[in-house]
Amino acid sequence: MNSRFTVAMLLLALPLCSGQVVDRMVAVVNKHVVLQSELEQEVRVDFMLRGLPLAQATTTEIEAMLERLIDQSLLQQQILATTIVDPSAEELAEGLRKLRAGIPGAQDDAPWQTMLAAYGIDERDVEAHIAAQLRLLRFIDLRFRALTRVDRVAVTAYYQQEFLPERRKQGLPEPALADVFRQIEALLVDQRINSLLNDWLATLRSQADVRKLAQVSGLSSGATP
Repeated sequence: MNSRFTVAMLLLALPLCSGQVVDRMVAVVNKHVVLQSELEQEVRVDFMLRGLPLAQATTTEIEAMLERLIDQSLLQQQILATTIVDPSAEELAEGLRKLRAGIPGAQDDAPWQTMLAAYGIDERDVEAHIAAQLRLLRFIDLRFRALTRVDRVAVTAYYQQEFLPERRKQGLPEPALADVFRQIEALLVDQRINSLLNDWLATLRSQADVRKLAQVSGLSSGATP
């Protein structure tokens, strides 16, 4: 698996609902079926969030999305007690609010609905996407954060070897270590969690029965902004 895999990339691939595409199986992951509709839906959501036209969805990008769906399926199969990680209605509403706030023109309902229709999705799809994001983030946090420790030596080394040189390169002020200690500590914790996640995914992949059943092609016909 690509060593550059990160949680952020993983969260781009979250299964949604779709009734607009004639389904076929594109992959099976330990008996879990990945459908063409799920794959296409993920591409549409991804491109909307990035503000990219669907016409730019190449076969390479669609294949990469399938790989992310496979990785996510492997992780979801490890969540045995879903009630522990399921988000509340309030968390879902706040997630949708933040998502819309980060997309130009999505704050007002009319442009937002027009945007969704242009990408061939609706708000229920986005809500499902947010729910899966929150569920997966909570699961990763529960599994790895307690195992992750960053000491003062590591924070100081990053401050001296990475943080200060970058600030000097950009001509920015140089805050004292005490002022940015927690910020650097959180960054290093996240980096180590990503590393643990990558290693675990590699193990899951090596033990999994993953079969791709169809050659990935372009998106089916539909709205294309």
